[in-house]
Amino acid sequence: MSKLACFAVAPLVLVLVACGGKSSATADDNGGGNATGGTGAGGTDRGGTSPGGSATTGGAAACAKYDDQSAAFVSVELINKTTVPIFIGQEEVTCEVAPLFEVADARGGALPSISRCRSSCVGLRTQGAGGCTAICLFPTSVALNPGEIRSTTWDGLFSVPVELPGKCAAYEPSAKPLSCDQAQRIQPGTFTFSSHAGTVLNCSETSGDGTCVGCTVDGNGGCTTPGSLISGEILTAIATVTLNDAYGIYASSSDSSSPSPGAGAGPNGGNVANLAVQLVFTR
Repeated sequence: MSKLACFAVAPLVLVLVACGGKSSATADDNGGGNATGGTGAGGTDRGGTSPGGSATTGGAAACAKYDDQSAAFVSVELINKTTVPIFIGQEEVTCEVAPLFEVADARGGALPSISRCRSSCVGLRTQGAGGCTAICLFPTSVALNPGEIRSTTWDGLFSVPVELPGKCAAYEPSAKPLSCDQAQRIQPGTFTFSSHAGTVLNCSETSGDGTCVGCTVDGNGGCTTPGSLISGEILTAIATVTLNDAYGIYASSSDSSSPSPGAGAGPNGGNVANLAVQLVFTR
């Protein structure tokens, strides 16, 4: 698979870069899933019929538009092109499961991820108000030896705050709009992917004696160590790509003669099914 990779490293900041960038490093800073959207089950619109349509047709459809949108499928590869092992993950405990990379839109704003403790509009609409378990999830780091590649995906979803009409909450009908969030799918455009890696693994905050447990191979490249943070020399890999309606967002079998910057061309002359956003760590 030929690689048209766009890579750069900057000191812990998101930077829009063009292909051909170099990487740099910073000293140890000792500081800091993707959800899949789907169409929620339809609820009934209480109150009977209305002049324009019944509650089971127009009313339900008007409420269902606040449900999570379907996910996209964008392949992402994290590549270690240094001469030392690196560890991809978090620099501090956040009690959330953080993704291995972040995505920003063309304006440079990071797309809000889907939180595990979210108040989804589809959940509020079909199940009523929910809660979140009071637990702190420990981070997991991915170790990559020189030359290793970690393969993963991005669902193309981001969180958007929404006001759900009170009549759409079947279990708690209200005259006032209710605050919730909707998982929306990205539209075609330019996006910047970034990821951080350290040269040292730190388990002092997650274990009694600071000892890390063994690294487990999971078949996606490299191995994972639960309850670990990244430390040491911090590297940042960045790739700016253009995602159109035939690359990553919607299924397609057509060939692309000019793959996006930061995307690897597939063995079939750039078939979109084989393209991947490549985040390359260098030193």
